[in-house]
Amino acid sequence: MPKEIATLQQLNALSLGNNQFSTLPIEIIALTQLTSIDLSENQLTALPKEFVALQQLKSLGLSSNQFRVLPKEIESLQNLSYLYLEQNQLTTLPKELVNAKKLFYIYLSSNPIVSLPKEITIKNRFGFFM
Repeated sequence: MPKEIATLQQLNALSLGNNQFSTLPIEIIALTQLTSIDLSENQLTALPKEFVALQQLKSLGLSSNQFRVLPKEIESLQNLSYLYLEQNQLTTLPKELVNAKKLFYIYLSSNPIVSLPKEITIKNRFGFFM
């Protein structure tokens, strides 16, 4: 990925699907005005801790990657409303996900989900799509 992408400071939507990234290009962290990012169909297993800088994100696409555990950074994204996690290797979700106050829709189809924490199911504010 060209390093110059970091200069696009006003960019608010970015699709990087199907690029075979195994790590997220660090230049993305400079795009703090992003409201939507699609990282689907890559080989991601984690997100860098700096990902929390993307506080304007409303939609995060992580479908068809290699996540076994939901990245902790997601719980800090206070504007996130839509989280796409289809076709990963998730068996559960972290209870801390309730800290993402605006998160309402979580797409989980084609994951080997075994259980969901009671903290998530008690809140009853999430729309799960499995």
